[in-house]
Amino acid sequence: MATTIPITLTTLPVPVGIQALNINQLFQLWTNYVEASIDNSGFSFFLQGAIDPSTDVGLFFNTAANKFKVWNSSSGRYLPITDLQIGDSKISFVGGDELSSGWVVCDGRAISNIVGLSQIQKGNLQSLFGTTGNIPTLAAQAGITGLPAVTTASSIAFPDITPANNVIGSLPFSAAYTATESEALRDDTETLRDATQTLTDGVKNLQTVTTQFLSAVTAVQSGSAFGTWKIWAGYP
Repeated sequence: MATTIPITLTTLPVPVGIQALNINQLFQLWTNYVEASIDNSGFSFFLQGAIDPSTDVGLFFNTAANKFKVWNSSSGRYLPITDLQIGDSKISFVGGDELSSGWVVCDGRAISNIVGLSQIQKGNLQSLFGTTGNIPTLAAQAGITGLPAVTTASSIAFPDITPANNVIGSLPFSAAYTATESEALRDDTETLRDATQTLTDGVKNLQTVTTQFLSAVTAVQSGSAFGTWKIWAGYP
């Protein structure tokens, strides 16, 4: 950023016969036949004041609101520069509506009953929720209710799987019973027993994770704080 404004002075053709009788006339003649230009590639100019202009004069700084503003052609006035969109929401620790900055508490009120809304703000809300609509009711959730007790999952009992692993698979067959079908039944029964064990182990893992989840969502977090939901209705 330049510390000085780079002004370029250019002399204009001077008519023949002009004379200056004193220093004042000299400077007057000099200013009449010199033009100046400014290279504003490294900086910009803007107007400022406590009251917004009524016409578009470019970027404007409102000294009363301490905000930069730009001309909004659709409403024919200056509005603060913001990335907010109509319908954006937030949780605020400031209670009540903040209509001067566009924020309305989401408490289910009929739009027509919200005191202090500008016509622009009212129209913005009606475009979202209908001409006879209500703003939504939103509450900052301080805790989750309706969940089962933390011990619900961990208290589920599992029967012991019997017989023990490999008992079936190690059953002997005497010489009198060497039928291939009997051996196949023994092997498949052991496979079924192993599959049952695997399923039981998986359910136990799910039980453990469910218990951890219940503990996390039902725990009261020290220092947690919850504010008020608000919706942005635009600047008044």
